[in-house]
Amino acid sequence: MSYDVQLVVDTGGPELVLVEDVGNYTSNVAPIFEAALLHPLSELDGRRGTEVRAAVSGALRTMEREQERFEAMNPLNGWGDAKGAYTFLMSIYAACERHPRATVKVYR
Repeated sequence: MSYDVQLVVDTGGPELVLVEDVGNYTSNVAPIFEAALLHPLSELDGRRGTEVRAAVSGALRTMEREQERFEAMNPLNGWGDAKGAYTFLMSIYAACERHPRATVKVYR
């Protein structure tokens, strides 16, 4: 399983419009995301880009300060790691910076 993250906008039509597909990353690092964000990554779903950007910014700072702690949380099966989780969060942050009024969708 993995997390897929997209940014969408409601234009009033029948469907949300995709403005950016951030990509996906393995859910094997869910404990890393939860420790950094202080809640599961899935809780970003439905929030505006500005709000997500602020939450992710704090998570990135925490991961930078506590690299060893997060590296110790790397999944034993080798699917994903703290470095990849950090990079994925950076991608989410950058997308939210580009589209602050978009809505973040997290699919699992």
